[in-house]
This record gives sequence, structure tokens and C-alpha cells, in this order.
Amino acid sequence: MAGDWIQMDLDLEDKPEFMRLVDLTDEAEELILGRLFRLWALVDKATDNGLLKGLTLQSLARKLGGTPEFWQHLTDEAVAWLTVTDEGIVIPGYDKRFSQSGKRRIQQARASARRRSEKKTDIELSPSCRHPKQRFVDLKKRREEESKEEKRKEQETKEGAPDGGSLGDFAWNEAPPSGKNTPRFDPGRETPPFDSDAFRQAWREWITHRVEIGKRLTSTAVQKQFAMFLEMSELRAIAAINHTIANGWTGLREPTPSIGIPQRNATSLPSMAEILAMDEAEIGKHTTASSQTLRSAER
Repeated sequence: MAGDWIQMDLDLEDKPEFMRLVDLTDEAEELILGRLFRLWALVDKATDNGLLKGLTLQSLARKLGGTPEFWQHLTDEAVAWLTVTDEGIVIPGYDKRFSQSGKRRIQQARASARRRSEKKTDIELSPSCRHPKQRFVDLKKRREEESKEEKRKEQETKEGAPDGGSLGDFAWNEAPPSGKNTPRFDPGRETPPFDSDAFRQAWREWITHRVEIGKRLTSTAVQKQFAMFLEMSELRAIAAINHTIANGWTGLREPTPSIGIPQRNATSLPSMAEILAMDEAEIGKHTTASSQTLRSAER
């Protein structure tokens, strides 16, 4: 029978059978260990049922060393590692230690013991470690705790956003795909209502924010938001996006307007792209107009 390993107990020298064999043979323990190893290696290779057909005690002495009397002692009732029959030498308990099914059971038992050892939560560290003791939890439990914490934070975020507002409190959820091969909607591919680097950057940050809080934008939600942005100025739209992200909300909200300044005046402000295209004289005109608006509101 082919095999590349055999089962040999680490505490073999402490077993009653081994100690009885030492007493009977009066030979050195290491010599007996070596002969036993050679015997069991031969069994593993030469038989598939535990019978060394045709072999005798003289055969073992000639092949493995020792004398026939030495191998006869293995048949002692207190040892019982050999049995001599008319057919040959029989190895008691062969199926348990040498058969393929026996080896599988041994490996499974070892694997189970390793898993039980890995599940221990308290371990003592080596003396060279600065920390005397640490408590570890298995990976599954840690993941469950992290998942609960993420759900708790998400719930707190939803409850923390105020009701109402200039844009309404929309909580859009992406509809599940209709089929396994349906591609996921990508809001980043949609054409934004304002073609400027400033707005595109704000829009990308808004998409990322919705993904991070687990509320991906749907095609319907994007179209509604674009329509709202078109009714506002570019600066107001960017401000609303930044204000909503900063507060961790799901629905878009504009910042609270300053007291005494009508919000409609914000629609007359130039867009970021228009500001970048202005020369100094045009910027001065807009600055003067804004100052006059503020003085009028104060009166």
C-alpha cells in the first residue's frame, strides 16, 4: 500500500505497552523505537489489510534487525503489537492506524483540534511582549460587530437630518435591477446642467457621498435634481451640494439664507464659469451691485 507517512505517537515511550516491551527485551529504548518505526513503515508499504503474508519472526529479524525472540515479545498479551498465524504476521488494529480511512480520521481529528485551539479568545503572550494579555475574538464575531456599528451610524445619520427645506427632503433609493445582466446606473455619465469644472467636481463629490451612505442615485433622482439645479444658479447648486454633504444628509438642502437678504437675489449672481471669464472691471461692477443690495436690505 502506498503511503508517505505513518502514525507514531509522540508519547510512545510512556505507554504501558512500550514499557512492558523494554522490560521483556532489556534493550535500549532508542533501539526499540527504531525497530518499531521500521516495522510500521514496512506494514504501511507492504499490506493493505494488516497481514504480512508468508512472513515469520525470523523474517522480521533478518529484515528489521534484532532476534526472533525480540519480535516474539511483541506478541505478549500486555503488548499485543504482533500476532503470528499460519498465513503470516498480522498487525492488530491495522485499520485504525494504517488504512487510508484510518489516516483520514487521524487528519480530521488533528484539524478539529487546531480549529478548537484557534477559537480560544484568551491567550498568554510571550515574556518578550510588552502586553501581558490580550483578548481576541474570532473573525466572524468581529465582522458582525462592525456590521451592527455601520447600521447604527447610518440610522443616526437619517434621524439627524432636519425635515422640510427649500429643496425638500428626498431619500432616493436605487431600484433593484430587473435582471442579473442589467448594468448598474452610473450618474457620473449623465450630462450635468452646468458645464464648469467647479460644478462637475461638486457633482462627483455628491455621487461619492451618496454611495458612501448607501443611497446610490437613480436615473429618476438625477433627472429631478438636474431640473432643480436649472431653476437655481450654478453657485446656489454647488452650495446646496456642499451643505448637504457637510451635514451627512441624503436629500439636497440649501444653506439657510442670511437674514434680511431676499433669497431670490442669489439667482442673479454669476456662475463660476462666468466669474472666471470676467475681467477686473466686470468683477468690480458685480461687487458694487452686491454692496448696494446689502445696503438696501439693511434699510
